Amino acid sequence: MWVEGSEIEIKPRKSRIVHISVLSCIGIGFLLLILNKTVTGVWLWVWNISLPSLWALCVYFVMNLPIVTIGRKGIGFGKKKLYEWKNIKHAFLIKYNNKYHSVHFNVVYDDDKGIQKEANLDVTDYDYSQYKIESIVAYWMRNQPNTNGQLDPVKKNKYKSLLEVLRKENVKEEGKYYQVVFLFLLFFGGVLMSISIDEGMGSRAFVSLVVALAMIFSASLTMFVWSIIMANIQSSFMSQPPMSTLSSDECDELMALAKLHKCGLTHWKSYAWVSFGASVVMGLAVVGCRYFA
Repeated sequence: MWVEGSEIEIKPRKSRIVHISVLSCIGIGFLLLILNKTVTGVWLWVWNISLPSLWALCVYFVMNLPIVTIGRKGIGFGKKKLYEWKNIKHAFLIKYNNKYHSVHFNVVYDDDKGIQKEANLDVTDYDYSQYKIESIVAYWMRNQPNTNGQLDPVKKNKYKSLLEVLRKENVKEEGKYYQVVFLFLLFFGGVLMSISIDEGMGSRAFVSLVVALAMIFSASLTMFVWSIIMANIQSSFMSQPPMSTLSSDECDELMALAKLHKCGLTHWKSYAWVSFGASVVMGLAVVGCRYFA
């Protein structure tokens, strides 16, 4: 049940995400099965790397479909697109009676130059309640939130002390980077030992390529593991006082101030996703080189 003044999120249906992921996996697996029986040499190596990479990108895209947020700040399409209420003229769902019976969420707004524009997002495969969306939009259109960005003196003092806490947390994170070097050397040594480089692998240039790919793979894997560790540490930090005493809106205000004061927290989860994708691609490249050596 929606509470007046709270924020809601409209997310893609999980069943749709699983459906696309499984179908794409089956399709690419079938293609790989055929290719491994009909293609040999370098082209087989290319397909064995490119097709799984294509599947990983497809899953990454589906898993990261933009989440619609409707709350005090405005209407957001994902993390990067936010339309503030002061600029919004209309926001509504529109149903198209086409082959797919698609549904779009439209936002009519004024840009920075005062030019009226329209943004829309296909929400056909999202979980939503039309009545709830219309009610929330109507509520915020009637009750325009304060957008002058001014903080009261009490909040200013509170945030000032919390900014120091964030600075200290950043110093702690930066002080642990020597552990990243240790992890990289550990992974790199393990990868080289597993590859078992010898003279039978081919030319010196090919061996150099394998070593370079192994180095990039180790760096990606190191970044992935380190991002997971730091994301958990950061999550623990945010769940403890004084950070846990902040409301969602106060936390957003503090993080916005932290960016201005150059002490914002690192988005470790984003680094984890990127490094995971790179690890998969580089790992397949190393295995492919060693397999076809």
